[in-house]
Amino acid sequence: ALLDRVFRRGILASLRFSPSAMAVLGELVFWLILLLVVTLAARVAGFSALADWLDGIVAYLPRVLFGAAVIMLGFILSALGGQKVEAAADAARSGQSVLLGKLSQGAIFIAALVIGLEQMGLDVTILVAFFTVVLGAVMAGLAIAFGFGAREHVGNLIGARAARRELSVGRTVRIAEAEGVVLEITRTHVALDTA
Repeated sequence: ALLDRVFRRGILASLRFSPSAMAVLGELVFWLILLLVVTLAARVAGFSALADWLDGIVAYLPRVLFGAAVIMLGFILSALGGQKVEAAADAARSGQSVLLGKLSQGAIFIAALVIGLEQMGLDVTILVAFFTVVLGAVMAGLAIAFGFGAREHVGNLIGARAARRELSVGRTVRIAEAEGVVLEITRTHVALDTA
């Protein structure tokens, strides 16, 4: 109920937890308190084996809680970061900015998830390797797509640079069937005044 009231207004309003998440959080707190009480009761009752076992669980709890807090903080930061980028994308009316915002939001959350799970004592080597392979495949795909898409533009850049060395504005030239006077030489093209 306290979290629901805190997240009701202001910048954190969009970060409100769903009713099911609030129920899970309430259950978690309930079982945590019950575990602490049972541990104390076992210690007082003299059940030393059970008390030692429960002490081990209670001693592990701070790591779990800290890891969960890191994951929760990563979720909040990724949501806030995603909102900021989406607001900037709406102002710029750019679809690529929205995609970049979603990618950065996902990257922040994945980083927080990996750090949180590692703080809990879980081995995240396979998870990190998986995300590294996926990220490498995506980046290689983007590089190949950019290479194929920019081939003509790069060819124009190289051709215009070579033409700038040989041609000058006002000179008459013939290129294939086109003959005319050079009007301008830019970074990517040569403009001719033709018939």
